[in-house]
Amino acid sequence: MSDKISRAQADECIREHRFSELFIDLGWDKENLPQEPLALKLQDQTEFRIDRVVEKRGFVVCVCEAENNYPETRADRKRLVTQLARHHYEHLLIICGEGRQCWTVAIRPQNRPLRTAEVEWNESQDTQPIMEKLDGLVFEISEEEGMVIIDVVDKVRTAFMENAENITKKFYTKFQRELAAFSDFINGIHDQVSREWYAALMLNRLMFIYFIQKKKFLNGDVHYLQTRLRETQEKYGADEFHPRFYRHFLRRLFSEGLGAPEARRETELKAMLGRVPYLNGGLFDLHAIERENRDIDIPDEAFEKLFAFFGEYNWHLDTRATASGKDINPDVIGYIFEKYINDRAAMGAYYTREDITGYITRNTVIPFLLHRAKEKCKNAFDPENGIWRFLRENPDNYIYDAVKKGCDIPDEEIPENIRCGMDAKAPDLIKRRKDWNTKTEDRFALPTEIWRETMARRKRYFELKAKIKTGGICDIDDLITCNLDIERFASDALQEYEGSDFIVAFYEAVAGRRWGLKSNQKSKRGITILDPACGSGAFLFAALNILEPLYEICIERMRDFVAEDDKPKEQGKRKGGRNHPLFREVLTEIASHRNEKYWIYKTIILNNLYGVDLMKEAAEIAKLRLFLKLAAEAEYQPDNANLGLDPLPDIDFNIRSGNSLVGFVSMAQFEKAVSEDPQTGQRRMDYSHLTKEIREQAGLVQKANDRFRKAQDEGSEEYQKAKQDLTQRLGELNDGMNRYLAEQYGKQKEKDYHPWLKSHQPFNWVAEFYGIVEQDGGFDVVIGNPPYV
Repeated sequence: MSDKISRAQADECIREHRFSELFIDLGWDKENLPQEPLALKLQDQTEFRIDRVVEKRGFVVCVCEAENNYPETRADRKRLVTQLARHHYEHLLIICGEGRQCWTVAIRPQNRPLRTAEVEWNESQDTQPIMEKLDGLVFEISEEEGMVIIDVVDKVRTAFMENAENITKKFYTKFQRELAAFSDFINGIHDQVSREWYAALMLNRLMFIYFIQKKKFLNGDVHYLQTRLRETQEKYGADEFHPRFYRHFLRRLFSEGLGAPEARRETELKAMLGRVPYLNGGLFDLHAIERENRDIDIPDEAFEKLFAFFGEYNWHLDTRATASGKDINPDVIGYIFEKYINDRAAMGAYYTREDITGYITRNTVIPFLLHRAKEKCKNAFDPENGIWRFLRENPDNYIYDAVKKGCDIPDEEIPENIRCGMDAKAPDLIKRRKDWNTKTEDRFALPTEIWRETMARRKRYFELKAKIKTGGICDIDDLITCNLDIERFASDALQEYEGSDFIVAFYEAVAGRRWGLKSNQKSKRGITILDPACGSGAFLFAALNILEPLYEICIERMRDFVAEDDKPKEQGKRKGGRNHPLFREVLTEIASHRNEKYWIYKTIILNNLYGVDLMKEAAEIAKLRLFLKLAAEAEYQPDNANLGLDPLPDIDFNIRSGNSLVGFVSMAQFEKAVSEDPQTGQRRMDYSHLTKEIREQAGLVQKANDRFRKAQDEGSEEYQKAKQDLTQRLGELNDGMNRYLAEQYGKQKEKDYHPWLKSHQPFNWVAEFYGIVEQDGGFDVVIGNPPYV
């Protein structure tokens, strides 16, 4: 804490809402702040007054006094923060209710979408959790020189968003040990690989349950699994030779409880499980290992030890600030899974950091969306009056902070021994630049930078800024070539461009068109993004995080256009064609769901993301991580159907397992393969009926897939039947293709076929994704690690 204020004074300021005084004593400023308050509204038109109390180099602290309309849900608070971010890109918002506060920091990490972290506090508690954050927000006079907003953001991020690495290492070390121990407890599976796989599957399921039980979704009990273990042992007796919990309770919870609608549960089952939601998603379906090994059993001791390990940590489904070093959220679990997969992978698995996955994905997905939008809305890309003007008017908004570092400092402040070498035409240039290989002063420099690098970067910055201001960049590909912030550019274009036609074109590019179609019209797919070696889903998560804010902005703009259109003519400023029929159709679809953010994530996961991986465990972990992302957005509502939780999407046919390098890609490739005898090279006389049969099978698989997706969208009782039908037809199609493929490897005989199938794990793209590969011509975007070497 600052020397100017004691902890007792800080405590008093927090409790009495004297935030301006508190932060000024911590070294923050007030001189450059707008005095007028902001008025923000949520979807229900509740209005909130936002006062800007202090700032530091453009990072603003705001206060919202909301005694009578405190936003109860995290989703509503996130919406408020997102709206405020349009005025102040990064900020700290303190929301005050009656006897409580929520401190929410909004930060846009380098090359990433907006992230938030919360600290909630009520007056009956000690203010220590807030004090711990304030300790990191003190600015001393010695820090002022050369400080820029990046430095402030870094300080706030450090204070509010704990680096996950330390907790990850500690948790992972124990996780490996506990996973191995749990595997040793499993009886009834004789194959070591299958037993380890099943152990990982069980831990996936149990960790998912740990997260949702903390949100009270399981009978309102935040210790649901521990409670049911104890009750089962009390009812049946704890006997190490006759384990009870796994067989009598857990398997029924999985398949008949979480995996089946409540209407199908018998009275006896309801009494045993309590009130638990139907989750769907395939996570708790009877697994192939369980079908093949009917005698699986796991002693109670295994669960006692595992729950004791889990109980050492605080499990929560949001990205709240953490200070205890014991907090586990889905981000931490994501790191755990990445390490787990890579530690097991002697087959070329490669862990890619979040900044790399984000960079690669952002610079492939967003250009595709802009190009597709341009096809339908050319006027929005007019060099003079289209979206390119946002670049010309505010070039610094789209040049990355790393490029700009120190460039706001005038040349006159560069040390003379360095400045004298700036004239490239000087005759004695080598002598003038003799100090250019020395380390750059911190206020000008990026980490480890020398003056030669700094001066080259400054030159690049000023040239790039001049090019932008003079309209030299008005092509989508130039955004990549010049390494500009394409994500912020797309967001700003969607938020600020006046024409509704651009929103229509962009939304159809990202989401497709499934609304308001006549019976004879075929729905149009949105962007299809594939990671052909997805591992535990790092690149798919990057794509999800990039698409989500774009969906959100489009939907907010749709609401604005519809609201404008609904005004009386004399009040509104309507222009012809601004309210496209698509807008009301999409908004009606969203309104039929409980949670908008959940709907957005679910739509992206089901319709935009696809992955394949050789490791079955990796594919299952990728699905689990996506499910956790969805569950994080759900709010416990005990008075509503299914406790307020929309069932998870079934993405078993989005995330698949197999060898993406072995198998038929297209029907043309398949037809060519079967038209010649692989041994003699002679053309077969009867091959046409073979290809006709396979093509008909593929068409039936696609129809089965369409029925399955339709049943899932509608929540139909036919969903499980449709899934079984699709699974069976897809299996038959793959078996037919694989037998022809085996011939190419000289494995025609039955005794050779099954060992070949197990060792090669072929993946037939044309069978698994027939609609995308054959009907659409392939995936729109393929992401993943390039060949770095």
